[in-house]
Order: sequence, then structure tokens, then C-alpha cells
Amino acid sequence: MKRLQKLPSPDSGSTKQSALWWIGLIVIAALVVGAMPAFYDPTFIQWKPSARYWLFSLALMGSKTIFRFDVIKCLLETLFRVPDSIWSRLNLACVLFFILLGLLNLYVAYNCTQHTWVNFKLFGCPALMFAFVLAVWLYLHLSKHPIEDQADG
Repeated sequence: MKRLQKLPSPDSGSTKQSALWWIGLIVIAALVVGAMPAFYDPTFIQWKPSARYWLFSLALMGSKTIFRFDVIKCLLETLFRVPDSIWSRLNLACVLFFILLGLLNLYVAYNCTQHTWVNFKLFGCPALMFAFVLAVWLYLHLSKHPIEDQADG
């Protein structure tokens, strides 16, 4: 069975890599703290889930295209043995799902009442994510290859 590689920590590696970790952390903290006054703006609150979903899709797409690292495969490969082409399709499906979920969030935010948007955010988005996870599980389960016994040499 393949072990998951440990992600580097700020304390491991060179001082340059460690400095980059800390700089990244400071930049993220500054962005979050700098956006604090906007947290009470209803428009910001409605855009925040879409931005989060788009960041998820960007992270999945960037990890695959830039770093040649498939996050979905890393998380699920111990449960499902499927070819790399299936993992690539699944990664693309996750990217598209999060992009569409962000667009759907904005559509509901701007075309419905605030009460409807709050209900969509609290109940609709999690329900859509649950349905997507079930679809992913079914797809992987139907695409699964039998795990070969390693002892048969």
C-alpha cells in the first residue's frame, strides 16, 4: 500500500522555504484582517461563499496543472484503485462543480430575497455537496479495479 507523503512544514527544509511559509502566512492574515470592515457588508457576505468555492477549484486545478499533484487522488487512493485517467476526470469534475456552485450562489444572491439566499447557503449548498459526494463515490465504486494481492509476486 502506498503511503501518503508528509507535507513539508515551516520548520523543515531550507531557511528560504521556511521564510516563504511565514511570508505566505503573513500575507493571508493581512488579507483576512484587512477585509474585516467589509465583513458586515451584505454584498461581501454573499460573495464570500462564491470566492471560497472558486478558491477550492483554483487550488484543485493549480495543484494538477502546475505541481502535477492530484489532491483528490491523494485523499481517496487508499479507498479506490482506479486508473489515473479516472482521477483526472474526477479532479476536473470537482473543479467544475465548485465553479458552478459559486455561480449558483451569486445567482441566488442577486435574484432572490436575502432570506431565500440564507436558506440556500445553509441548506441548499450542503445538500448539493452531499449529492456530489454521493455521485463521486458511485462513480469511483463503479470504476474500481480489484486490488491485486502484493504477495503473489
